[in-house]
Amino acid sequence: MELSGLNEVKRWVLSFGEYARVLQPPELIDMVANTVERIDKLYKSSG
Repeated sequence: MELSGLNEVKRWVLSFGEYARVLQPPELIDMVANTVERIDKLYKSSG
């Protein structure tokens, strides 16, 4: 699989759900964490 940027890698990682964890680079860790936080807020506010 060939990926061409951190946004694409982020989407790929998130497709694994709870079964993936980003270890490097720090920028990607932050991107994934921010997305997960937004998803968490979305679901908490709808319940």
